Amino acid sequence: MERRSAIVVSYHFPPSLSPGALRMTSLVRRMERAGWDVHVITARRAAEQQADAGSAGYIPERVSVERTGSVELYRRINAGLRGGKGPAAVRWLRRLAVLPLLPLYPFSRFPDKQVGWTWYLFFALKRALRSRPGAVVLSSSPPHSCHMAIAFLRRLRHFRWVVDFRDPWTAPVRQPRGAVSRRLQRRLEHDTLRRADSVIVNTPGNRVSLFEAFPFMESRGAHVVTNGYDNELAPVDGEGLGAPGPADIVYVGEVYPGMLDLYLAAAGILRSEGGRVPELHVYGIFDEREMASVRAAGLEDSVIHQGVVSWQRSLEIMREARALLLLLQHHDRWRSCVPSKLYPYLNSGPRVLALVPEGDASRIVERTGAGMAVTSGEPPRVAQQMQEFFASEAASLQQRRPEEIERYDMDHLSAEIQRILTGEEEVEVG
Repeated sequence: MERRSAIVVSYHFPPSLSPGALRMTSLVRRMERAGWDVHVITARRAAEQQADAGSAGYIPERVSVERTGSVELYRRINAGLRGGKGPAAVRWLRRLAVLPLLPLYPFSRFPDKQVGWTWYLFFALKRALRSRPGAVVLSSSPPHSCHMAIAFLRRLRHFRWVVDFRDPWTAPVRQPRGAVSRRLQRRLEHDTLRRADSVIVNTPGNRVSLFEAFPFMESRGAHVVTNGYDNELAPVDGEGLGAPGPADIVYVGEVYPGMLDLYLAAAGILRSEGGRVPELHVYGIFDEREMASVRAAGLEDSVIHQGVVSWQRSLEIMREARALLLLLQHHDRWRSCVPSKLYPYLNSGPRVLALVPEGDASRIVERTGAGMAVTSGEPPRVAQQMQEFFASEAASLQQRRPEEIERYDMDHLSAEIQRILTGEEEVEVG
C-alpha cells in the first residue's frame, strides 16, 4: 500500500517550547504510525529561542524535518537599539549600526514578527512539493504570516491545502494596531481562506467569529478541532511524582500583562477581610509588569514565581498540584479562547479553578466536571467563590466526568485532522 504524503508547515516545532509545537508533534507521531510519509518545514530560529532539548526525542525517526533560516528584522532592530552587553562604546556602535534599518521597522512585524520566515518557507515548500507530488499541505499558525507564502505558491501550482488556526488571525482575539493594518490583514486572511481547501479552527466560538468576519465561509464551512492532551508525552505513573508541594494552587504557562489583575484583586479582598489567601506558584514566563503588580498588591508572599520548566516537568507539576489555576481576562473578545494548558490540566487530575469569562473555556470546565468556572469579573464575587473552591475539595473531585475529558485525547483529535487532510471529514457549515 502506497504511503500517503503530507507536508506539515509549523514555525514552532520541537525543541521549541511552545504549545503549538506540542500539538504538531502529537499529530505527526500519529500520522507516521497511520502510514503517512510526513515532512515538516519549520524555522530554525524558533527552536533557538525557547528550547526544551528533551522534546526533540518526541519526533519519530521516519518524520523528516527541514529547519530553514529566517530574517527576523524586528528582533534585530530591537536588540541593536538596546545595545546589549559590553563597553559603552560598543553598545553605541550597535545602536548606530541599526539606524539605517529603522525605516523598515513598521514592516518588520506585519502581519507578525515572523514575517521574515515567509520567503524561506516559500522556497522550502516549493522544493518539497516537487519531490513529493500529490502531497497535502497542512499549515498551522500562529504566526499567521506562514499562510502568505503558501497562498502565493497556490497561484503557481495546485496542491491540496489545509489551514489550521491554533489561534484566530484577526477576529475576535487578535486586534491589529491601526485601521490600515487591520484592513490589510483582513485581506490577507480572506485570500488564505479563499485558496485553502479546508479550514480548521480550535474552538466553536472561533468558528462563529470566523463566519461573522467572513460571511462567505458560512457556505464553505470550517472544522472545529480543539487542542488536547497527549498521554504519550505524559510522565509514567509513579515517575517523578511525590506528595503535593506547599502551594494551594499552581499556574503553568506564561503570565501576560493584566492576566493576574482579577486574581490579585480577589486575593486582596480575602486578606483585608482576615481570610486565608491561597499560595499560588507560577511555573513559566512571568512578565515583569505583572510582578510589579504583585508587589504593589502586597502579595509577593502569596504569589511565587518558580521559574521556567521543561514540558515533561510541567506535566509532573500539574499532577502533583493540589489545584490548578486557569486565567483569561474578562473581556468579550476572550470568550472564544481556550488556553491550551486547560487540556493537560483536565488529564492531570487536580481540580481546576478557572477565572475566565463565560464562553468556550468555562463550558469545558463545567461539562467535564473538572472544577469551578468563575465567570464573574467582580472581585468580591470572585473572592467568595475562591473561598468556596478551597473549602469543597472532596465534593469537587467527585464531579469529574472521564467520558467528557476523553473527548480531548489527541488520539481522537489527530484522527479527525487526518480525515480532514484526506477530505473524508464532513465539513461544518453555518
